[in-house]
Amino acid sequence: MMYKILNMKYLLLILFVSTTLLTKAQCFTNRHSTSWYDGWISCETAENPNPQRSNSHWLLYDFGEPYTLAESHLWNVNDPANLNAGIKDYTIDYSLDKIVWSTLGTFQLEKASGTTFYEGTQGPEFNNLKARYILLTAVSNYGADCFGLS
Repeated sequence: MMYKILNMKYLLLILFVSTTLLTKAQCFTNRHSTSWYDGWISCETAENPNPQRSNSHWLLYDFGEPYTLAESHLWNVNDPANLNAGIKDYTIDYSLDKIVWSTLGTFQLEKASGTTFYEGTQGPEFNNLKARYILLTAVSNYGADCFGLS
């Protein structure tokens, strides 16, 4: 009888640990911070790397070498006090050499919720194009002086 009780305790312990590990594995990986300081913030315009664009708020990604790009996912400013700084309209340009630029298009990004449950939104499809540089130029935001992304 003592042997069965001991086995049952071990079985319950293993079941508890397994359930805890499985529960932890179900965390939302796409959630982002609600802190203003955990993202990209631009409060002054600067000379755009694409000479076809004027001084603006922009963000340049350099992948170090050309990659074939497919889909994207973006997170807007998620700080509850600064949601209006989130980008509304933006243009994406891409390049292999930072000299010749092509435009993917102009897109719109939804305003973030300001909650810890915010998981961003599907971004533009890159249709397997090759690029080393991705240039995101903010065209408008939701009414603030600064622009940002999480």
